[in-house]
Amino acid sequence: MKDNNIYLKNIIDKAREASEFCDEMSEKDFLNDAKTQSAVIMKLIVIGEESKKTS
Repeated sequence: MKDNNIYLKNIIDKAREASEFCDEMSEKDFLNDAKTQSAVIMKLIVIGEESKKTS
């Protein structure tokens, strides 16, 4: 049986990392920063992949 805790911990970690990328940024700054947008999108992709592994 799968241990969902591993996947859930990774999801939380990736969400925290994505949030930290945007700390101290205004919405306008974020929308004008393609690198930060790409980094956040990658974290969201990982979150999506990890969520598929949970039961």
